[in-house]
Formats: sequence, C-alpha cells, structure tokens
Amino acid sequence: MTDDSYQVGYGRPPVHSRFQKGRSGNPGGKRRPQIPLRETFEVVLTECLNASEGVLRNLKAENAIEALACQLVLQAVEGRISAQKLVLALLEKSACGNSDHRETRTPRDAVSAAEEFRALGGENYDEFNARFEKAVASGSVEQLLALAAGTQNANEFPEAGNF
Repeated sequence: MTDDSYQVGYGRPPVHSRFQKGRSGNPGGKRRPQIPLRETFEVVLTECLNASEGVLRNLKAENAIEALACQLVLQAVEGRISAQKLVLALLEKSACGNSDHRETRTPRDAVSAAEEFRALGGENYDEFNARFEKAVASGSVEQLLALAAGTQNANEFPEAGNF
C-alpha cells in the first residue's frame, strides 16, 4: 500500500498525527493524588517533634508547611507558651481523630475525679453517692430519675430531704 492511496477518514487518522512507536500517548502520566495540607502539616509536625533542636535550626525547609511546622516546634522548645499550647492542642486533636485512640482512665484519674466530685458536692456527696449506688444496684429507674431531677436545677448536690 502506498502513501498516495491511503484515504483519511473515520478511524483512519493522518499518518503524521498517529501515535509513534516507543512514545507514550500520555507523556505527563497520571497525576499523583494530592495530599491534603492538614495531613501534610501533621506528618511534618510529627517529624519536627521527633528531631533535635540543632537539626531543626539547621533545617532548610522545602515548602511553607514544613517551615511553619519547624518554626512552631522551635518556638515551643524555646519556651513560648502560646506555641506550646498550640502544639499540645494539635497533638490532642490528632489523637482524638485517630480511630484507634480510646480514652482510658487510670485508677489515679478515677481517684482524683472522685475527690473533685466530693469537693464539689460538699457534705451531701456521700449521701447522694449512697442513694445513687442503691438505685443502680436495685435497677430502679424511678429512683435514678428522682436523683436526676433533684440535681438538674441545682448547682450543687441536693440537700438531704430533697429526694
């Protein structure tokens, strides 16, 4: 078949515009998925927190996110309270967002919480706690509702005869 007899038409592109052998039809390739900035910042922040102070000072950041995370960590290490609070808040937020994170309370936390409630309730705490334990043990919904109604409007535990 000669070039003169080739007719251009449907399904028969011109010879000069056909795909060439050994050359990709998509030279740029498929674009990589873009990582959201928040995830990038969290990863870089974690890396900066694990690095030493000297490494952070000599680090040449490749992008603004990396520079921001390193400066934040450096300021926190230097003692700037606002930077420390921000880093701790970001760490807490990322830990709470993690599905594997479960809130666990140690016995020390439970004791301090009980002491806090006792201080809040004053002398009425022990009586309230005894009634609450009794209602839970008996499975009485009415008693629990009465306890809840008594504490709902008050700023502190109800007094002895208000149940």
